[in-house]
Amino acid sequence: MAWIRIERYYEGGEDGSANFDTRFVPMMCQHCGNAPCEPVCPVYATYHSPDGLNVQVYNRCVGTRYCSNNCPYKVRYFNWFGYGEPARPQYAFPEPLNWQLNPDVTVRGKGVMEKCSFCVQRIREAENRATLEKRELKPDEFTTACAASCPSRAIVFGDAADENWTVTQLAKDARAYHVFEELNTYTAVVYLKKVTHPTTAGRA
Repeated sequence: MAWIRIERYYEGGEDGSANFDTRFVPMMCQHCGNAPCEPVCPVYATYHSPDGLNVQVYNRCVGTRYCSNNCPYKVRYFNWFGYGEPARPQYAFPEPLNWQLNPDVTVRGKGVMEKCSFCVQRIREAENRATLEKRELKPDEFTTACAASCPSRAIVFGDAADENWTVTQLAKDARAYHVFEELNTYTAVVYLKKVTHPTTAGRA
């Protein structure tokens, strides 16, 4: 089970050589503002939160997989195995692997759909902390697990509605684009085009 998929795209090799340029594109739930997955769920297990997230109610999902069929980004995954069933060790997390599980997120049951949640538990934790301290959220106060673990800082997360966040400034870059923008899904994920320059090697 993976909530983020790294897609690989290759350029070059037209001349029969093995000189390829590889591009890596992380593909996760795009948290669409006009999400095709939401209206097709017969039990309303997927819905839009007030803060703009496409969220999933796992214990309401009945596993029809309609949302997966309707997702143009193919980032919704069906849970085929009971990862949280200790009676079936081939699928569960035996010692010490159980310590890698996130205590803030339940292990989903067999037969439900899963996807990237934008680490909603981290967002709520930061919001609750700010509420207890009677203050507003600070810019770049929280981030997702994928952004925190990325060594090259290729993934940046934040509140796109706040001008003070780094992600908002990056989204204004001339290289910014949305995947399948022509579908009018109004995705929350922004990608930056990779700019390359032709080599001058061998020129006089």
